[in-house]
Amino acid sequence: MGNSIYMHVSGTCYAASASNVVMYDSVSKDVIQRWAYPLVPDHTIGKSTSYAYQRHCIYKPCDGLQLSRSCMLKQNTLVGAGTKIGDGTTITNSVIGKNCVIGPNVSLDGVYAWDNVVIEDGCRLTTCLLATGVVVKRNVTVSPGCILSYGVTVGPDITLKENTLLQAEPVVDDFGDPVEKTE
Repeated sequence: MGNSIYMHVSGTCYAASASNVVMYDSVSKDVIQRWAYPLVPDHTIGKSTSYAYQRHCIYKPCDGLQLSRSCMLKQNTLVGAGTKIGDGTTITNSVIGKNCVIGPNVSLDGVYAWDNVVIEDGCRLTTCLLATGVVVKRNVTVSPGCILSYGVTVGPDITLKENTLLQAEPVVDDFGDPVEKTE
């Protein structure tokens, strides 16, 4: 039994499958860095939020964003509408969803924060994914490869080790028979 890989190269189209976190990151970077043009945030059709493109691949919503004067958005960054970013915060290579609250003196690099995420002051997050509704309390360090699932709250004053996966509720096993206690 041999393994086969089939491929078709098309010079005019973009296609990818975000079947895991690494591919999700890769496709997101392609879109933000405009390799998937015209599939880019500032060319949305029928969406309620429109984005303005700025140099260094920074995307901001046309309205509804609250940036403090001393925060910095660096390259390859998209911030959603309704988001508030505090003083002294630096965000680079990241995608921040809608209605997020990011406190003062936060550092985000390579972070995917979905909608309604709260990151309190003094946090350091690197190469991680925060699902909708995550709350990161003050002075938390989230190491590379971490995934915080829906509704998770972490902190304050802790460090998550690399590749930590946290979820608010246990996984439901719908495939097996119920586990019975034996004595």
